[in-house]
Amino acid sequence: METLKSLIQIVTQKRVKKVELFDEDSRNKSSHYYALFHGIHQEKYTSDQDAAKDIYACDASEKKYLILKTRLKQKLMNTIFFLDPEENESVSALDLIRQDCEKIIFQAKTLLLCEAGEISVALIEKNLKKAQDNHLTDIVLESAKILADYYLKKGQKTDFNNHNNMVAKYSKMLFYENEAHHQWKNIEFEYKKENTTNDILLESLKNFLNWWEDKKENLEGKLKIYYDQTSFLYSKISQKHEDVTSFFKKQFEIVQNNPEQFSKNDVLSWELEKANHLLNFKKFDDFKSVFKTEKNIEEIPLNFWIEQQEYKFMAALYQQNYAEGNAIFQETHNENRFKKISEDKKEFWYVAASILHYFHKQEKIPNSKTISSANKINFRYQLFLEYAPEYQRSKRGLHVMLMTIQILFYIERLEFTQIQKRLINLNEYCRLYPKKDGNFRSECFINMVNILEKNDFKYYPTKKATEELLTELENTPIDYRGTFRNIEVIPYEHLWSLIMEKIRSYKYV
Repeated sequence: METLKSLIQIVTQKRVKKVELFDEDSRNKSSHYYALFHGIHQEKYTSDQDAAKDIYACDASEKKYLILKTRLKQKLMNTIFFLDPEENESVSALDLIRQDCEKIIFQAKTLLLCEAGEISVALIEKNLKKAQDNHLTDIVLESAKILADYYLKKGQKTDFNNHNNMVAKYSKMLFYENEAHHQWKNIEFEYKKENTTNDILLESLKNFLNWWEDKKENLEGKLKIYYDQTSFLYSKISQKHEDVTSFFKKQFEIVQNNPEQFSKNDVLSWELEKANHLLNFKKFDDFKSVFKTEKNIEEIPLNFWIEQQEYKFMAALYQQNYAEGNAIFQETHNENRFKKISEDKKEFWYVAASILHYFHKQEKIPNSKTISSANKINFRYQLFLEYAPEYQRSKRGLHVMLMTIQILFYIERLEFTQIQKRLINLNEYCRLYPKKDGNFRSECFINMVNILEKNDFKYYPTKKATEELLTELENTPIDYRGTFRNIEVIPYEHLWSLIMEKIRSYKYV
């Protein structure tokens, strides 16, 4: 009762006279606030000029419209304090715990300003325990600071010392977390860069792992996450398959034991990462188990579903199981959600259609329907042959694949001048002096196709002249990182064997 009395007294004395919220009163359909809100929400207004003309019959620069717009914005900003986020695909239970802890800190600091220290301390002590249980270092530190300051003023030595020592401990932890975050983000950026070689990346990872040597004991919270990410990436780039497999096993055990710490999207992202690793290593028996758990398609976010389908399709083609690839294509293409995917994603399936059409023509997909009926991606055989994609570095892998399938079709038709035209586009993706980075495999392949053209599409001279490049290609592991820049829908070695098989038939010289 005493706490309630104090709160009522504070609220009575200190509360603001009017809280400008976008609430039920603001939703009065006759109000200008509602008119502006509803008009923007329903896309009735596409500009300030439209809104001002409809609501006030005035210009958007007039004061009354500018005041209305400013006040609506303030109402909406104030209303954010009263939003109630829920756990969903991208929000974990831990995210909601953090938000709740941050609210309590705000409430406690406000109560301290209102000289309600005892109520504030009771809130913060519970907050501190919750933050410790969930490894929220910054929340623990902020809570400990508030308590240490309070007990200092009260002259309570033991409580002050306990919390001040906690400030020292968690300040150090937060410093390491911030430093780990800084270093990890640098590495993440380098990993995504196109021209970073694996040797350079491994050196950065080694230095980061050395930084961890005196911090590996009793890792928890964010520090453990950054350490695991570093170790995982080092093992992945070092081609240490067993270490990577062990990481995934431990990670999914952690998820099962601590589900509140992870969102659904976190789990789906790890599934895709695991699929990526197994595809690169061509561990197809293990790959089949990644997406084995039955899930309602509608419950999987669209972006994750379509990426799952991409991986399944590529795994089928890597095994040269074109019938299965065709089945996955049809399953994806016939799903109602397919029409909602982005145009970039549809481009992948356009390339997929061209590949399947080629193998359909080669009669390597028994009892298949022609893929040219794939109208959702607008694939038409003749238009496909004439299509010349504009250079886009971010779509290197897709465009190299697309033009290679065109080359295979032109070999079938003995139209070698058309191949020479395609080489102009292919060479845009090739440096004069390739280095062993994320582009190396595609550049080896493009150089081999160039050698083919220089040897007038003759089999034996080409075979001899490309032996060294082919060996380099075969000795460089696939390093697909989940983007269209370095994607290999079909491994380049297999594409080259298809080209050479056709050249041997048609140019046996």
